Amino acid sequence: TLETQGLDVPVILGGAALTRAYVEKDCRKVYRGPVFYAADAFEGLRLMQRIAGGESLAYGPEAEEADTIQVLHRGDRALPLTEHGQSAWVRRNEVRPEPPFWGVREVTPSLADLYTFLDEFVVLRQRWGYQQGTQDEATFQAVLREKAEPELAKWKARLEAEGLVTPKVRYAYLPVNADGDDLVVFDPAAPDRELSRLTLPRQASGRRLCIADFYAPLASGKRDVLALQLVTLGSTSAAFAQALYKGDSYSDYFHFHGLATELTEAAAEWLHARIRRELGIHAKDAANLRVLFSQGYQGSRYSFGYPACPDLEGNRFIQALLDGDALGVALTESCQMDPEYATSALVAWHPQARYFAI
Repeated sequence: TLETQGLDVPVILGGAALTRAYVEKDCRKVYRGPVFYAADAFEGLRLMQRIAGGESLAYGPEAEEADTIQVLHRGDRALPLTEHGQSAWVRRNEVRPEPPFWGVREVTPSLADLYTFLDEFVVLRQRWGYQQGTQDEATFQAVLREKAEPELAKWKARLEAEGLVTPKVRYAYLPVNADGDDLVVFDPAAPDRELSRLTLPRQASGRRLCIADFYAPLASGKRDVLALQLVTLGSTSAAFAQALYKGDSYSDYFHFHGLATELTEAAAEWLHARIRRELGIHAKDAANLRVLFSQGYQGSRYSFGYPACPDLEGNRFIQALLDGDALGVALTESCQMDPEYATSALVAWHPQARYFAI
């Protein structure tokens, strides 16, 4: 729209559904003006201040491929669909794992559980903005050791002492089949009774993937297993963040918000790891956390709002099946989760299930 008006104003992109590599490698190609990626609101604000101040902004180094999740893009050669309307690329001879139970369960992880899966690299360098910049390696490591890491230790102790984080999770194993682009979920107590149906988007080209492809087709006559998960840090965390912001305690808000956001992701990682153990597919889990966080495991966890399933309406599907209200999680009119520090996902166990872009 901007280009049709003859404009090439700067554009700042960010949000949960975008990665730095996608913005800097793909979005820049389709817009003649400057395009920048902001990992969070604070980075966006810094960019806006520089733009408003008339600074000439230069692109930094492009995101490294090794640090990003590889996705498929439009324009690749299209593969045919099978007779069941699924991507021919996905194998159908996989043996389904057996879940330890059918239905929904609620568990309460500890803060220690979450810390096991906390990506401190992201907290310090991306959420809190500790960047090496022009510093030499020794100087930067000293900053991390003497300032950043003690700050993180202080906040961890405060969370524990003041009870600012009260994580809870609900998850389920449900019988499921794919019907073309639809996921059809059945009642574990009455396997022929349909509980819910969700239509998912499919790639128009390339491997023509749809998340439904990673589940057995309805015509096979064999039920597959769908895992769902929902995690929250609780209403106390959201209320505390709001109080800091309204009280103009911006430094504390900046630190708490960044840490709480990554603790929410840590809770999701913790629960996903539990699901993989219970399904018996955890042998492929990477020992190195940085590799694990880059899908170093079998299967995939898909959250709505991300490239494989960008429509947030899908959150209603998970909210209903897991009874998010019982966990204190509600959906806004735009299908965002409330309280803020919460996230949900559907989990595919299939070995070929990876992230991809519609």
